[in-house]
Amino acid sequence: MGTFLNKDSSSVQMDSIHRRRKVWLSVMSSLVLSAIGQNVWAYDISCTPANPTGATAVAVVTTNVPASSPTLNLGTISPNTTTTATCTLTTATALQITAITVPSGYTLLSTVPTPFPLVLDGTTTTTATFVVRLNAQATDTTVSGNIGISSNEAGFANVSFPISGTIATPATGSNARLRVFDTTDLSTYETTNQLYPAVPPQTAARCLNIGLTAPGAASNPVKTLTVGSTNDGASYTPLTDSVTSIIFFPSPDTAFGLSSTSGSSVTSGLVDLTGLVDPIAPLTAYTLTPVTAPGVGSFKLTFDPTKLTPTPTTYPYVVPQRKLQIFSTDPDSNPAEIPISAVVVPDLNPKLQVLVDTSLTVAKDATIDLGTAVVGNTLSKTFTLKNIGYSNLTLATVAPTFTGAATAVSATPGPYTESDQILGPRTLNQPTNGGCATSLTPSGEQTTFEFAMTSTTAGIYTGTVTITTNDPLNPSFTFKVKGTFEDAPAAAPLSPEIATFFGTTEIQTDATTAIDFGTTDIGTPITKEIIIKNVGVGTEDLLVTSVNFLGQNGQPSLNYKTVGTVANRVSQLTETTISIQFSPTTAGTFNETVEIFNTDRANGGTHDAGVAENPFRIQLKGVATSTTSTGPALTIAPVPTNGMITTDVGGISCGSTGTVCTANYTKDAIIQLTATPTTGATFTSWGGNCSGTTSPLSVTMDVAKTCTATFTSGTTGTQALTVTKTGNGTVASSPTGIDCGTTCSASFNSGTSVTLTATPATGATFTSWGGACSGTATSATVTMDAAKSCTATFTSGTTGTQALTVTKTGNGTVASSPTGIDCGTTCSASFNSGESVTLTATPATGATFTSWGGACSGTTTSATVTMDAAKSCTATFTGGTTGTQTLTIVKTGSGSVVSSPAGINCGSACTASFDTGAVVTLIATPVSGASFTGWSGSCSGTSTAMIVTVDSAKSCTAAFTTTTSQEGSCFDTQKGILLDGVCKPAQPVLATAVAASGEGVATTAEIVGGVSVNNGTTYLNPSNTTMADDVVVAGHIKVASEDVGKTADIIVAGLLTIGDQFFWYMLDGKNNTCDLCIAAWNFDSRDIVKSLGQLTAQKTGVSLPAYYPIKIYASKFAAPGVLQLFIGYRITSGTDTGKLVFNAVPIDTTIKQ
Repeated sequence: MGTFLNKDSSSVQMDSIHRRRKVWLSVMSSLVLSAIGQNVWAYDISCTPANPTGATAVAVVTTNVPASSPTLNLGTISPNTTTTATCTLTTATALQITAITVPSGYTLLSTVPTPFPLVLDGTTTTTATFVVRLNAQATDTTVSGNIGISSNEAGFANVSFPISGTIATPATGSNARLRVFDTTDLSTYETTNQLYPAVPPQTAARCLNIGLTAPGAASNPVKTLTVGSTNDGASYTPLTDSVTSIIFFPSPDTAFGLSSTSGSSVTSGLVDLTGLVDPIAPLTAYTLTPVTAPGVGSFKLTFDPTKLTPTPTTYPYVVPQRKLQIFSTDPDSNPAEIPISAVVVPDLNPKLQVLVDTSLTVAKDATIDLGTAVVGNTLSKTFTLKNIGYSNLTLATVAPTFTGAATAVSATPGPYTESDQILGPRTLNQPTNGGCATSLTPSGEQTTFEFAMTSTTAGIYTGTVTITTNDPLNPSFTFKVKGTFEDAPAAAPLSPEIATFFGTTEIQTDATTAIDFGTTDIGTPITKEIIIKNVGVGTEDLLVTSVNFLGQNGQPSLNYKTVGTVANRVSQLTETTISIQFSPTTAGTFNETVEIFNTDRANGGTHDAGVAENPFRIQLKGVATSTTSTGPALTIAPVPTNGMITTDVGGISCGSTGTVCTANYTKDAIIQLTATPTTGATFTSWGGNCSGTTSPLSVTMDVAKTCTATFTSGTTGTQALTVTKTGNGTVASSPTGIDCGTTCSASFNSGTSVTLTATPATGATFTSWGGACSGTATSATVTMDAAKSCTATFTSGTTGTQALTVTKTGNGTVASSPTGIDCGTTCSASFNSGESVTLTATPATGATFTSWGGACSGTTTSATVTMDAAKSCTATFTGGTTGTQTLTIVKTGSGSVVSSPAGINCGSACTASFDTGAVVTLIATPVSGASFTGWSGSCSGTSTAMIVTVDSAKSCTAAFTTTTSQEGSCFDTQKGILLDGVCKPAQPVLATAVAASGEGVATTAEIVGGVSVNNGTTYLNPSNTTMADDVVVAGHIKVASEDVGKTADIIVAGLLTIGDQFFWYMLDGKNNTCDLCIAAWNFDSRDIVKSLGQLTAQKTGVSLPAYYPIKIYASKFAAPGVLQLFIGYRITSGTDTGKLVFNAVPIDTTIKQ
């Protein structure tokens, strides 16, 4: 507080020139005192305490007035309660109040106006108010001090006056006790009706809940409160209580109001309260009830939401907590403080909310998918109905309707039972220990119903559910339901069967739709997962033998790879995940392929229509963008006028509809340039730093480049029109070009309108047009905006057939279209009268066609003749004596065929060319244990020597049989391996064959193998071994019959997996000098096919016998891990060069230390 000085004589003389001043103070009512004969202030102050108990009327003067200063007395209140005084300052001249200070124990609650300084102009603004609160305290005390007012009043800038209040605690039970209830009928009293004082176990007075209301509601809420006093006959002093004042805190309050129920003032009828006797447990009602006046009294409390300041902007709006203060003669309850709660909501309507699966909101008219089930089963979902509004929601019916489907549906319950019809509204979250709620429950009451559907036939069925309620916004809430029923699936295949998924979508092998990795910057990889399932239900596992990535050029990809561990064994009805990472190093679009090699077989099941999906191919797509724009620039110049040039990255769009003709790229980035001609134009070629006619064109941005693109103008191009004729007749065109008969195809300017006219032959009838032409009239018009093809159909007529005969001179053949003549052998045939026949002459090797004669003419190799009569044509050839002819040997069984002169060595070289007319001797030699049985085809007989004259292309088949060898007997009788003269049974492992192109091919080969542990009697597969065991690892190949006698390499490889690392090993034969030389092979892929196709052979140049046992390893294992071994042969000559036969299921052993 500032310093307040007494006036001296000089100040008195100075003040004589000031205006008259007054000080006013009113306690309970305005009490005005003036300092007689003294100079006073230019503003008046009047203060009114809220508590009438103990307040006294005193005059207040400031310390600079000689008269003593009376005290503003706030009276006596009970512990832990508060009371206030409201002061009003009035002036008739301009004034600024710069500060108001209160002593310790008090709080300045508010000022009007606000904030400081409080500016009053003395004309339109003449008053300022402030409220002072005596703070709650728990002990007996008197709180005193001075209130100070600072202003710009000259000479009286700081004035003060004293203030005092008392907290008094009477002895418990020494007087009547005030009680407040929110009911008027105490005969039904329960502890929850008592607002004040608190009823244990509550620790605070119960909240007076005004309830919910809404702006514009028909009526505002009104609460009637009952006030009484306990008096059970004890000698209380006083024996009764009287209410002296009722106010709101803070005060004033515009939204809450008070009114009397029994008089002109609120406190009317609230005097001499007595007669209540506290109930004794277990009773809950006060005795002597119902009580009538003067024992108890009542008053009303109202709430008007439209008078809230500030006006709420969001709903529900919980009104900041107020208190109701009831001052009375009860010193223990002076004042009685009761918290008040009110909630403003947007409306007082019910509101329906529908949920499915407990938490998903169902929108009106939405479709809810019940899922998929097998025919005869049931689809169902549980729906929850909630009332999220502010009054009771009445549920009438839940009615499902379906039309046009043999489908049973139900909703339970529906219609609702009586107990389920009413759902209560949202309510206050009432604290359990007293006090007021600060929030609402998110919803009111709720109920559920189940919707079920079943069907006897497969199909997709939809319907509508209607919920009828009293929700004014949705009195008839509808939504749709859908269910899918499928026929029971066919039994799953027994053998391993691969099924591949991307997310929940199944991918088919070689599908054209790619897995899209999206766009990423170079150096920022993207990883996606595919799921491999074994949908076979047999006992055999699906093996994922390798994963290989192929780039756009068929070479190994540099942009995609697997990350993490790839599990290579998938049990029946289980799955594994392969993570594929797109990690490009250059900018561009990368449409590439992943190949998953596996042991899926053509099992005849329904899943893949009996196709062996090995390898399983999936297309991948990703776009890489450069992270820099300062690399070499690509420029398109000049700008094309009849087309557009675009790039896959970088944004070039240059030409007839685009103006971006240059862009920068990361050095060495590979981009795709695409040329798109405008309508009628044609792209012809690239120029500048680009070349060729391919679009898209790959361009490597190693340096800055400028490319040109050439298009035709689009105005002088031509389009081809082709006529196909069935039956007897001709077709001609206008403008000329087609005369079919002979000329059935011609080119016309783009856009030209061409009329075709069909003329039937004598006795024939034109029936219709087809293709790009239509109708039955003999004329049809077609616009040549693209290449077109029309078909004209005639009846055959009634004049029968005509014979066509071809006479041939020299070396060559003649064939006809339609078929009939094949001269060579068939040189005469009959054709329908009027039919147009085209003859084509084909000279023999070294010969030349010279001319036609007879009914045909010309020197081109084709001649057309109309069969309106019997015709004869001559075809003349010259030369042909210096050419060559092809001789092909087909071999079955075990043996080889060689020729003299040299050329055939089959074995490996089974086709050769010889001079036309050459005499070739063929010698057939069976392998050991086999025999030659005979020739067929262009050769015949059983002698091992055969002479054939190669005057034309010839093909001979040599047949051998195989006698059973010791190796064959071991394999065929025991599926065994014969080593060192001892046959031991082994385990079959699936043999597979792959062509040089990578495509799987059929094979009759069989392979067995395993591990013999410590000289065991069998070869085990799979097996468990230790590094201390003596092991022999071996295999036995029964060579495919079609491969016996062919030249091949024998290959042996092992894949050792230790943790997440893998290592390749092989048997390196060192040019057939070592059988068991193990060598490491640095190959960074698990691709078995690629591995076996490239590694060094154990044996080379082997003429394959019918059976081939292999010793792989004989010793102790040197390292722990999982070892998978592969054996097989690789054809090295002939048309099957590169063909690979091996065991797709490995010889598998787990090695422990």
